Amino acid sequence: MSILQVTARVLDYLYSTTPAKTGAELLEGAQFFEIDNSIYDAAHEAARQFSPGLIAEDRPPQFPEGSRLPASEVAIWFPKMESEMLGLMVTAEDPMGEVQGTGVMCLLMSPNTDPIELGWYKPGVREARISNKDYPGLDRSANRGAMILVMACLMDLINQPAFVSKKPLAETRQQRRAMQRQGRSVDAWHRIAWDLSKPRMKKGDHEGAGWHMPLHYTRGYWRRGQEHWDGVVRMRDGNYYKWVEGYWSGHPAYGIKKAVYAPRIGEKVS
Repeated sequence: MSILQVTARVLDYLYSTTPAKTGAELLEGAQFFEIDNSIYDAAHEAARQFSPGLIAEDRPPQFPEGSRLPASEVAIWFPKMESEMLGLMVTAEDPMGEVQGTGVMCLLMSPNTDPIELGWYKPGVREARISNKDYPGLDRSANRGAMILVMACLMDLINQPAFVSKKPLAETRQQRRAMQRQGRSVDAWHRIAWDLSKPRMKKGDHEGAGWHMPLHYTRGYWRRGQEHWDGVVRMRDGNYYKWVEGYWSGHPAYGIKKAVYAPRIGEKVS
């Protein structure tokens, strides 16, 4: 099972249910992240440090400043959990209209239910909107706030610019058929992996540049900055950083390359 196979199953369900078509369109445009256990464990521990006991019912935590999305829509999946549930995080305004600026809406996507809304948060502040909607198959006692905080900490971790490797995404025959059924070019997909315990990419290092490249997406990331720069943020390490928004580059005349991102901590990147 792969994130693309799970996505194909979720999309099959969403497109068969009229009310959920908006969710399908968001998922279609998402950038995909496979979350290794090392990343999940680190995010869970970080969530506890931000808010002991995770999220209390009466008080949201201070969400990490670095928990912005590396793309407008981000889909996350945990391979070792062998689940058909995807997390979907979408850049969105405050649903209550009380907080200026954009935040992040968090949802769960499944091949057998409509999108499950967990809630919304804004990076860097104590602002969150926890959904209390009832959904079949979701325990009402589940701490949705805790889920949101862990997802925010995941984004905080993966927003690092250390590029390690890129290679074609190998798929089984069944998975390739599922992708083709969704109108996806199988050969266009690559897996991008990096180890957060390794040094960041050195100045001048890059995977390739220039106009004569296939259309591809470069995820958003934090760039080391100076205190006097506009829009810089001081992080927990005491240094200043500026957010570089994700962007598309290249030209579709040379093809289209899409990626599944697979960050890890302290593990061999393959």
